[in-house]
Amino acid sequence: MKDFSDEYAGSMSIRQVLLHNLSIPFAQAQPALFDFDQNALFFAFAGDVVVTRNVISGEYLSFLAQCGLDFSQVTFIASQATSLVGPYDIFSDQQILARVRSTVGDGRHYVFDSFLLSSYEVVWAQELGLRYEGNPDHYHRFGSKSTFRSLAKEHHFPIARGFENQKEVLDGALRVASLFLRGFSEIVVKHDEGVAAVGSRRFARENFLSQFSSFEKLLANESSHSIVATRSDRFVIEGWYDTVVSSPSVQLYIDFDGQVELISLHVQLFYENKMRYKGCLSEQWLAQPVRAQLIERGLSFARVFSDQGYRGHLAFNTILLQDGTLLWTELNPRRVMSSYPFQLRKRLFGEAAKDVFYISKHVQKELWKGKTIDFVLKALALVLFSCQKKGGVVPFDYGLLQSSGRLSVVAFGSSQEEITTLFHYVESL
Repeated sequence: MKDFSDEYAGSMSIRQVLLHNLSIPFAQAQPALFDFDQNALFFAFAGDVVVTRNVISGEYLSFLAQCGLDFSQVTFIASQATSLVGPYDIFSDQQILARVRSTVGDGRHYVFDSFLLSSYEVVWAQELGLRYEGNPDHYHRFGSKSTFRSLAKEHHFPIARGFENQKEVLDGALRVASLFLRGFSEIVVKHDEGVAAVGSRRFARENFLSQFSSFEKLLANESSHSIVATRSDRFVIEGWYDTVVSSPSVQLYIDFDGQVELISLHVQLFYENKMRYKGCLSEQWLAQPVRAQLIERGLSFARVFSDQGYRGHLAFNTILLQDGTLLWTELNPRRVMSSYPFQLRKRLFGEAAKDVFYISKHVQKELWKGKTIDFVLKALALVLFSCQKKGGVVPFDYGLLQSSGRLSVVAFGSSQEEITTLFHYVESL
């Protein structure tokens, strides 16, 4: 990693070039999924440059301006190509590169801001002379589930009962049997580098033997081929806890000098399988003792990663059991989806943000398939956020709207009741 500290020390004003490409390795994903990069605008301020695959809707930008977000001095650069279908195609778009270069000059007054710093982001930033913090190898070095469990054990952080670095089918079957004998009615098998529950599967005790061939294929890496990262062929096997009350998470940032900063707390929401992320709740849904423990232990755990050279964003996921036990379950060595509603709250409410409740969820409707964000803004007109109401809903992340009728929606308000009512209205349309 290049040390830019001396080179940029004399810069009078550092601005950002934001390209929040979804660089986590997905396959069989819809091309529109990678329009996720529009979310970067919530982190953009005067003088910044936001780079996206497609042009962000003017109607949507006007709505955000009415909410109080000022993008008048932000430069938006979108691809003019029609063939950006792969996850990394945007980095080879020479027209985008040329337009960004004409805006940033030699790049010395800009830093690069990404969702996840992969090797593609690094090469792109280097071509433009942009400063970046982090190392693309960190995703694989620190992000595997086995590495996380090993570090947690070493530093005495409580984790779910289970086994890491599993590879052999016979050994894995014995581990599964031991978890069933300890009282678990279900287990979950997770590929070391799987994301968004891809490469993960739950097995129930009563039908494990009848599904053994599926378990065997999973550990043999056959069923997960081409849909997860391929640097690791190992798995984690864990007991599935039936007494989970909620799934708190804590987001932190480690700067270039290794200093750890607390960013946010959330409660994660999941789809019916209880593994795939659907949205989040603001920190007010967590009892104060849980918040305090998340902060204290999260900062402590982040320092472990800082001491080992990790730089950039990271998020720890946990599960809270009925007896109050907090188990640390996973690390995401990157920004996370819940970063965006949290940042939007900061932008909308400023110093009062911590007093504002919110719910954020993916919402999918057949009626919205094939429609634009402009259509959705009209459909939600009665409950849209306004400065006068000091609350309301804001749609975002609409890359899958036309293809699947799906987007994310966040509802802001002064109480749980208020935002729950707002969300009921959105879901009832």
